[in-house]
Amino acid sequence: MKQLMTSFIIVLILVSCNLAKEIKQIPMDKEVISETEADINKTVTDAYRAWSFDSADELDFEEIRSYFTSTASIQTAANGELSTVSLEDAILSFQKSISDGNLTLMEEFEIAGKTQYFGGIAHRISYHAYYFNTKDSIGARAVNTLQLVKIKGKWLINTVLREFESEALKFPEEYNDIQNRMLKD
Repeated sequence: MKQLMTSFIIVLILVSCNLAKEIKQIPMDKEVISETEADINKTVTDAYRAWSFDSADELDFEEIRSYFTSTASIQTAANGELSTVSLEDAILSFQKSISDGNLTLMEEFEIAGKTQYFGGIAHRISYHAYYFNTKDSIGARAVNTLQLVKIKGKWLINTVLREFESEALKFPEEYNDIQNRMLKD
């Protein structure tokens, strides 16, 4: 009986040790997100990365298109007006800026984002920034509202509605410190 009890305790200890290896500690300051939100975050991050380049030869416009629906639009609110272009027109304008030499480097990245979703639709507020032609200083900051839809198992951006920071419209103060920490990294 003593030998059986000792064997049982040894097995229990071994099983406990293996389970302890599988449990991942979640930092207390990290919010746990669902698989759906992680997929949406990846789509947004990858789409920003696809628009970014150090050399125009790096750009893959088919990859850019792969993060958007075929009817996607990009809208900009400014000075009480709204301009809307299709994704294809935005790509053509982007290509023209590059070929004219007006845009030699661009990096777009998210500072922070918040997502809400229901079924196959999602809305994301994205606080983001751009480097244009140099990474010495941020060229612009904006807030995007992105509407996404899940089509055939993949989250795609259908609408981008953005407004850029200006003298009259300051970027939300709560994200300034986040931006400063990102620049130091």
